[in-house]
Amino acid sequence: MPPYGQLPFGPLRPPGRPGQVVGAAVLAFVQGALVLIASFYVWFFASIAGIAIEENPTGAPTQAYELAEMGTTLTIVQVLSVVLLVVGGILALTRRVRLSWLVLVGAHAVQLLLTVYWAVRLQEILGRVEELGGVLAVFALFFAAFPLVALGLALFGPGRRWFTAPQG
Repeated sequence: MPPYGQLPFGPLRPPGRPGQVVGAAVLAFVQGALVLIASFYVWFFASIAGIAIEENPTGAPTQAYELAEMGTTLTIVQVLSVVLLVVGGILALTRRVRLSWLVLVGAHAVQLLLTVYWAVRLQEILGRVEELGGVLAVFALFFAAFPLVALGLALFGPGRRWFTAPQG
């Protein structure tokens, strides 16, 4: 038994990575997986719209032309945002520098911008159907939830201090 006042487990270690940083990084990985799956769906439906247009160019609705035209571009943008999310998550877990924080926050901010874009776009395309109004709102909130929580974790309190505090 060590004498009074001594620690039985050896010298104290510096404080570890806060849970807020780990949480924001994990949410980046989860959001990246969700967006990657959604990107493949966009690409799939854009391909189907393109095939439908080739089969019957005059019979396809305007929305099919828009989706076929923008589908591949949107898929590429979304896959690039997935790469940004994964890089931001890895940097947040491995490096304690301001760049890591900026990439992580930027990746989640890009996700929010993409969510707003899709909410507006889907409202334009499908908004004429009254039954879909609430579904579109829930769909947008689903894709905005993880980035909003991750931004809250990374921008405030221990999450921000971890990256911005002087190290020494």
